[in-house]
Amino acid sequence: GHWTMSGRSSDEPMLLGSYGKGDRPLLNTDAGEGFATYSGHTIDNIVINGIHFAANNYDGVHGSNLTTGIHLLRQGSGYLFQDLEVDGYKDNIVLQGDGTGVSSVILRRSVITNAFNVGKVGNGHSQGLYAAGTTSHLMIEQNIFDHNGWREGVAAPTIFNHDIYVNTGATSVTVRDNIIARASLNGVLLRSGGTIVNNLFFRDPVAAAVGNTSSTI
Repeated sequence: GHWTMSGRSSDEPMLLGSYGKGDRPLLNTDAGEGFATYSGHTIDNIVINGIHFAANNYDGVHGSNLTTGIHLLRQGSGYLFQDLEVDGYKDNIVLQGDGTGVSSVILRRSVITNAFNVGKVGNGHSQGLYAAGTTSHLMIEQNIFDHNGWREGVAAPTIFNHDIYVNTGATSVTVRDNIIARASLNGVLLRSGGTIVNNLFFRDPVAAAVGNTSSTI
């Protein structure tokens, strides 16, 4: 649903997670959102750890821009997403904060898979992770991104869909130590430029592409 609360500070964030042994708790979110922030006050210092988000009733047609696992549309900073599984949404993760955008975001040790649409949902594009140009200080590390932007027999691969897509204007973006596989086109598209280091790219039509500012691969 629409989250409205912040953690007390960067040292005392608010935690949404699980404890004990076993599989990640499963949140079936139909064709809607898993975790989302919207307009209102700034939302900061959130940790989401050890949760499985799934778009269990999404078929690639009956959905919208809201068919998103994690959807940050309100400005804020200090987000840690760790040990998650996000599977089968139109967009699995979207960082598109209004105002000053979202900053200091870490996605770590998570499995981001099977985002898709057939070209009629929302803006017609589909990403494993999309970060808008207002995003800053984004760290993507030690994750698995696999098979985002298409689905066999349902949604053909297109040049507009990627495992990871960071748009022009974003700053301080690092993609490191990930497995990035079977994208619709790019494993990583950094229109923002940034750092791409120590990743394994597997069966992506294009492994990585950078642009618009200095980059390191």
